[in-house]
Amino acid sequence: MANTTRDWKALCAELVDIAIAHCNPDDFAVSDRIRCAAVLLRARAALAQPEPEGVEDRIVKLEADLERERLRLAACSVVAMADTPESAAKARDMSPEYHSASLADVIRQTDALMERRAAIKPVPVSERPWEREGWCDNNGWCWGFDADDTDPFWVFDHPEACGCWTHVLPHYALPIPEPTTQENN
Repeated sequence: MANTTRDWKALCAELVDIAIAHCNPDDFAVSDRIRCAAVLLRARAALAQPEPEGVEDRIVKLEADLERERLRLAACSVVAMADTPESAAKARDMSPEYHSASLADVIRQTDALMERRAAIKPVPVSERPWEREGWCDNNGWCWGFDADDTDPFWVFDHPEACGCWTHVLPHYALPIPEPTTQENN
């Protein structure tokens, strides 16, 4: 197979030299001579510049940049999924090349949400907090802790319909199960 790559810079230099050698200034009007000389001078100046990076090199560089940005986006996702200080510390342990302004924003927001969640404490049902403004969602639902079962759990429902709840949380709170230890008999 014949080599089809060309040295375009050398070809352009050759054409500029031929144009200069074979153009008779007497054959052109003054304005055309000035325009022609300007074009040839610009061509020579451009040819004196260093060779631009090749298309293949540029593609490889852009693909590497894209992959780094993909990993930075994945880092944001991993950090955003952390919901405890321990999981946040583990998620944030990564190479500095994956850090970005967006990741810093995600870290700040995640910390604020964890701080807010820590401040929200379950309220005993006897206080009937769902009667307060903003406690329930538009349908009148909030979180309730159902302890009347062998396996207690949080449920999102209407508080009046659940007589077995012991504690409630506002509708915007996400209940996080507390770790429990079972004693060996």
